[in-house]
Amino acid sequence: MKKPLKLIPVAKDYIWGGTKLKTHFNKQADSSIVAETWELSVFEGAESRLQQGACDCNNLAELRDKHPDWFGVAGSGHFPVLVKLIDATNDLSVQVHPTDDYALTVENSLGKTEMWYIVDAEDDGAIYLGFSKDVTLQQVEQAIRENNLTSLLNKIPVKKGDCYLVPAGTVHAILHGVTVVEVQQNSNITYRLYDYGRVDANGVPRQLHVEKALNVLQLQAFKDATCTKQIDANRKLLATCKYFTATQIMVDGTVDLHNDNSFVAITVFEGNGCFADGTQISKGDTWFIPCGYSATITGTLSLIETTVDTEQ
Repeated sequence: MKKPLKLIPVAKDYIWGGTKLKTHFNKQADSSIVAETWELSVFEGAESRLQQGACDCNNLAELRDKHPDWFGVAGSGHFPVLVKLIDATNDLSVQVHPTDDYALTVENSLGKTEMWYIVDAEDDGAIYLGFSKDVTLQQVEQAIRENNLTSLLNKIPVKKGDCYLVPAGTVHAILHGVTVVEVQQNSNITYRLYDYGRVDANGVPRQLHVEKALNVLQLQAFKDATCTKQIDANRKLLATCKYFTATQIMVDGTVDLHNDNSFVAITVFEGNGCFADGTQISKGDTWFIPCGYSATITGTLSLIETTVDTEQ
């Protein structure tokens, strides 16, 4: 029987992470550092788990295999989307993701377009997104050699509630003190251009992928492709593309969630509430609501709704 299912994420302990996802978003992990949690994921080896006894499946990938109708248009083929919570206690590397065409040719994978919704930011919180002006490959290569690539980047101060679409090919980095909900293509292809000279736990510099990155970089000055739109008093469309649609929903009372074409995933970044049967919903939760199922939520909470509304 269809019903909402709470997802148990996979935690990643990259060197730039911190403790906020554990202390502020109730995440459980063996490591003291949690850089990101993969909330809605069918990625092989990092599948979101389901609570024991909640249904006849152990994880989200198994659920799609057994109940593709619960996923709507995403019930077959390559699953298009992955949702994360990210705690950038330190700066992430300066990186770029390839387009589908390049990734399929070179990596036998799809590329990655993503969206960042800022759920928390310190006073000096910022991101790098694109170049501050048109550049050439020669200028980028020289800046990498001279360790001043960041001088070419477009630095944007951010605050809670800001949202940015990051199309494939856009150089970017989330900087220290920023926490985001990231909705992205279901891909893990990242090309690092610059990593501040950092080393891993074994004293080894993290791998860079300069040649591949230069092959996919968009060299024009950054132009914001985010198309947010207020839908009604409680809903704001954050981003929509062929891979996902992300909507911010502010609940103060009761809201009904339903989609006849797609599953609905909700990631709660503030407040708490409950479903109609009394099941509690808390800050940090991600829930999977099957396609065609009507879920009523009551409470005071803020969440990101993710759907897939087009055939892939």
